[in-house]
Amino acid sequence: MEYPQSFGKTFKSEMRKSKPYLILGTVMYLITVTVAYGILSTFQGATFSFNSTIIFTALRDYLIIPGIILLFSFTKTLWNTRRKKIKDS
Repeated sequence: MEYPQSFGKTFKSEMRKSKPYLILGTVMYLITVTVAYGILSTFQGATFSFNSTIIFTALRDYLIIPGIILLFSFTKTLWNTRRKKIKDS
């Protein structure tokens, strides 16, 4: 399977185009997880006070593995899209 020389260049430009969506997605993901974590902790009988500790705990507990999966799937999708475009041309 051969890739043209311009593949790296087009991949970079594609990443540049999709950066706003990646940032927006990350922010929305963080908000969702933080809120979900707050609701869960409320149900567990803990009082939900919005401080930095709850965000860090949510990050530690719930974001590491899904974050890696999300990043991997995003990169894979982008990669496949580029390959398809190159194949079609």
